[in-house]
This record gives sequence, structure tokens and C-alpha cells, in this order.
Amino acid sequence: KESDEALKATLLMDDELSGKLTKDKSPYLIVRNTVVPANKTLEIEKGVKILIGGDYVSIVVFGQVMANGTKEEPIQFRSAKKDVKLWDWDRIYIRGASRSYFTYCIFSHSNYGVHADNGKVSLVNCLFKDNSISCVYALQSEVDMRETDIGKGHIIGLNVDKGSKVVMDSGSIVNNSR
Repeated sequence: KESDEALKATLLMDDELSGKLTKDKSPYLIVRNTVVPANKTLEIEKGVKILIGGDYVSIVVFGQVMANGTKEEPIQFRSAKKDVKLWDWDRIYIRGASRSYFTYCIFSHSNYGVHADNGKVSLVNCLFKDNSISCVYALQSEVDMRETDIGKGHIIGLNVDKGSKVVMDSGSIVNNSR
């Protein structure tokens, strides 16, 4: 069952998503797997909330995401459910050759948080909390993290797999099982 906030949200029903998500139409609700296509960009304004419902829904990025929150108005990616669990949605799955940027973003209640597989992603001043399997996962990818906190990820805070280059500067990884 969705939260009261999700019931009033702008519903995003397209299989593909690009263009701009603006604060004035926030929160947004995604209830099924959505793709940012190759050669397309999804821009997310500061203060936007993206509520993710359905069962294990993913945002798959073959193009690019530019999510530019601020300290005062972070961008949130979180569960749309009333009774939230650590695994309510699946992941933001970075698969594109173009680097995606997340600045002042909060990721919670997912299985994998941000999962880069043959992708490139920068995470600056981000917070990962209350996720299930991992917060950040890198496989044959480039991940740049600055001032990013990875905490209370249920099993693994940061998982670096083969062929990956991960740089973390001035952040923390705390309160994870591994």
C-alpha cells in the first residue's frame, strides 16, 4: 500500500524517461521498471522526491542522469510504500557510457542503491541509508565518490567487483554488515 504522499504524486508511467523532473511537480511516483535511453539525459532539479513503488522496480540508465540537489534541498530516491522495508525497490542501474552525476541525493529502501555495471557515475555529498543488499555496487565501472556517506546498508555498504575503478574521498562507510 502506497503512502499518502505517493497517492498525491505525479505518476510516471512511460517505459522511457528523459527530459527534466521539476520541483513544482514533485513528488514523482514510478511503479514499474523505467529506462533512461542511450543518448538521452534525465535532469532532476533540487528538492525533487522520487518515490518508487511496485515490486523491485529499477531505473535503468543507458543514457545519463544529472541529479543536482543542494544541502538545503536534496533529491530523494525512496520507497513509495506506507510501511517501508529495506528492499521496497530494486536499484538505479547505471549501464551507460556517459557519466551520470548525483549531487546531494539520498537513497533509501532499495536492494542495491546505485549499481554501476559497465557504467560511469559520480556521487557527491550523497547519503545511502536503510538499503538491503548493498548501497553502492561497481562491476567493470568507474565510480567517483566525494563527501558521500554509506550507512546502515543491510549487508554490504560498498561492493567493488572485477574491472572497477572506485575512488572515495572524504566519506564514510559505517553500520553495514560487511
